[in-house]
Amino acid sequence: MHSSDPYNSEYSLIGAKMPRKSLFTDNHVFGAVGQLMAQHGSVTTSAVQEAAKLSTGSLYHRFGSREGLLAETWLFALQAFQPHFVKALETPNNPVGEIAAVTPRFCRQHRREALILACCNYRQFINDDTPAAILQCIDEANAKTFAAFNGYIKRQRFNPDACRMALITFPLSAVKQYLPEKDVPMEVDHIVAISAEAILSETINNKIRFLDSDDYKGTQIST
Repeated sequence: MHSSDPYNSEYSLIGAKMPRKSLFTDNHVFGAVGQLMAQHGSVTTSAVQEAAKLSTGSLYHRFGSREGLLAETWLFALQAFQPHFVKALETPNNPVGEIAAVTPRFCRQHRREALILACCNYRQFINDDTPAAILQCIDEANAKTFAAFNGYIKRQRFNPDACRMALITFPLSAVKQYLPEKDVPMEVDHIVAISAEAILSETINNKIRFLDSDDYKGTQIST
């Protein structure tokens, strides 16, 4: 059974980099896969070949299988987003609003990757036939970010569920109001920032009761 996904599951992390022969060509293919998946909810190799202007042989030579292509596309998007989120979590005295705003900013600056993470979900890219080596990279990546997120919660002494809602769930829901049809407006940054500050303020946080919050360890942050 595969590990739960963060970003569609609500957030995603940086993982070990996979070796690539041609980064530009790979990124072009990943972008085509993400666009097709966001628009249609599924992807065929023939559609990817047409969108990326690649032959069948080129696609399979590079990625080995449809499952390999999909999994590497998901990993590609994780590797793009996660450094931003982890850096925000680990920056000393970083306002909670700044951490929440990472998601909408990323979606404006990296639309190709954002379509994959915000408009699609883990199970569209990962299945029982996914190559084990790529699964391992994803699992290792997720472990690093779970550790960063849980470390942040401990340092700040925040309610875990409130923190998840403020920094992950609401920002993701906000960008989904626009993607894939529209770009995410800059004002969304302010909206998610003030929302996070309100959720995690001491006054409001103390009025919210979350069951078993003291025992929450963040191992299943998913929908």
